[in-house]
Amino acid sequence: TAVAVTLLRPANPNPQPRRTLQRITYDEAALPRDAAWAPDGQWVVFTNDRAGNADLWKQRLGDPDPIRLTTSEANESQPRWSPDGQSIVFRSERDGGGLYVIPANGGVERIVSTFGYEPVWSPDGTSIVFSSERSGPLIWPNDSSTPLDLA
Repeated sequence: TAVAVTLLRPANPNPQPRRTLQRITYDEAALPRDAAWAPDGQWVVFTNDRAGNADLWKQRLGDPDPIRLTTSEANESQPRWSPDGQSIVFRSERDGGGLYVIPANGGVERIVSTFGYEPVWSPDGTSIVFSSERSGPLIWPNDSSTPLDLA
């Protein structure tokens, strides 16, 4: 009876779509890592050492040419897009290490903390939560009534 039930049972009515892998980065000589999706799903920001140290790069899906966002002599890592896709927060080792925000299209970087790791934006984009060796998770700015000024 068990064999008959198994054979006569209909196929899964909601089969999962077939998933395929898609290559995003094409530079064989570099080590891309710390990738994060843009909110629109069309871009990826990542860390890459193709220029000699770890910098941030972004790349549109299907485009073989990444765009370099940072040019510091220090290593940058842990990039995360803001919810509106306009900014990227990241960790930099410059000047002893800290967290910075850069416009998603590149430009002037702004320090937001002189310490911290693994930054993540709040859903409304007004705060950044991050880890610290000094204590548990921290939120910047710590006054929730103060919006994050990205200008």
